[in-house]
Amino acid sequence: MDKKLNNEEIEKGVFVINQHYEIVYMDETAKQNFPGCEQHAFCYQMLQERKTPCFDCPLKKTGHQKIENRLLYNQKLEIWMEYVAIRVEWPKEGLCTLISMHAAAPGKAGSVIHAQTDGLLYAIVELHIQRDSFTMLYENLRQQPRLSQNGSLCKLLQKLCTRYVYKEDRADFEDFWNLDTLKKRIAVYSHVSCSFRILLHGAYRWMKFQITASSNEELTDTCLCLIDTMSEELPNPAAGQDYKPHYDELTRLYGKTTFERLAQERLMQDVHQEYGLVDIDIEHFKLFNDWYGIQEGDHLLMYISYQIRKKVQELNGIATRIGGDEFVMLLPQAACDVKKLEPEIIGWIQNYDASIKFLPTVGIYMIQDKTLPIAQMCDRAAIAAASRKGNYASRVAVYQDSMKKLIENRQEVLFGVKNGLDNREFVVYYQPQVSARTNRILAAEALVRWQHPQRGLLPPGEFIPILETSGFIYKLDSYVWEEVCRFLHDRLMKKLRWYRSV
Repeated sequence: MDKKLNNEEIEKGVFVINQHYEIVYMDETAKQNFPGCEQHAFCYQMLQERKTPCFDCPLKKTGHQKIENRLLYNQKLEIWMEYVAIRVEWPKEGLCTLISMHAAAPGKAGSVIHAQTDGLLYAIVELHIQRDSFTMLYENLRQQPRLSQNGSLCKLLQKLCTRYVYKEDRADFEDFWNLDTLKKRIAVYSHVSCSFRILLHGAYRWMKFQITASSNEELTDTCLCLIDTMSEELPNPAAGQDYKPHYDELTRLYGKTTFERLAQERLMQDVHQEYGLVDIDIEHFKLFNDWYGIQEGDHLLMYISYQIRKKVQELNGIATRIGGDEFVMLLPQAACDVKKLEPEIIGWIQNYDASIKFLPTVGIYMIQDKTLPIAQMCDRAAIAAASRKGNYASRVAVYQDSMKKLIENRQEVLFGVKNGLDNREFVVYYQPQVSARTNRILAAEALVRWQHPQRGLLPPGEFIPILETSGFIYKLDSYVWEEVCRFLHDRLMKKLRWYRSV
């Protein structure tokens, strides 16, 4: 790798790429820097030596005529590069993306990232996780503390944590910089970030750490860490406020409690904006873990959370991982359109691996009463998502009050069945099977009915489907088998012959 990066920008080429990731044009400079690159070849194969499109691909940005400069690591050339992408109409290809690439010098890298951050750029550090090393590419000499120019990454993190990180943030700092989980996160996200209170000039300031991964599907050892002081007002430990956000360890999305707090604050402060909650639940995810393994399941969850993070950042939303395979986003209501959300969210899974048939169900709750507890709003979005389980023709539903009543009836039935089995409220009737030739009873079919204490005799259609979908049907099956066996035993003891079918 070109460790020091040239002091001047080196042009690496101009490409035009269509919506299918095919290169439809390249200039002479591009041909020289990427020998063997041909038209209609896939850009991610020729430019990044990947088998699939890059997670941080500039082509995935939509709705903007010009895409802001981005700093990405090019695995093939082994240098950090600045990409400028512009939407263009190309002859015979339609809407395409023109991409100009330059090798970025440290000073330029700092200015590019500084233009995209909210505060003052503090440092740019090149990290080598597996080799336990770092190299300082840029440092703001006006800021304190001063960092070493190179050395052991673990020792650097230990020094920062023990000397400069605010004590209430140290556990989160160690969690974020857990190098084992960090490698997994950047392999999927390509970009992870978190903020901590750091001692600067004798006072604690919030500082944001952003790690940009190189575009390598095999988890490259090289990535870039950008550190900047944040300009927005945040709780100051000197003011006696001890609140700190909690993040999910695997996905780095907000924890449930933090999400509820931030969502409630947003609803109370942003009185002119209407919001909705979007619940995403991967159906049969436990089966996915059984088939593909827990590690692959974690990779899928991290990929989905990466897509969710991009979605909420684009729309100024908030997101959380409720637990397991369930996620929730707070988005403006204009972005909660069923016709747009369904293909987009299903597309996340299909773009990850087209062979995976485990699709998410999505529930939307349009918030009308902002005073409701966030947990209750999440429950309603989850109810809407649950209503689409098993329905592969439509995977997204908007919450209706009738759904709540349906769930309540379902829970009432399940609770009633449990009590009914304990109280022996289920009655088995025997429907005889008669020979048309002899008019004699040949056998009998056992049929179950529920003698409900309030609703009277209920037919099986009132409770069997609910028991089947809940997995509770085996309890009733065992009960009926026991009743039939007791009935047959009584008949045999009386030396009466009887055939039955359950």
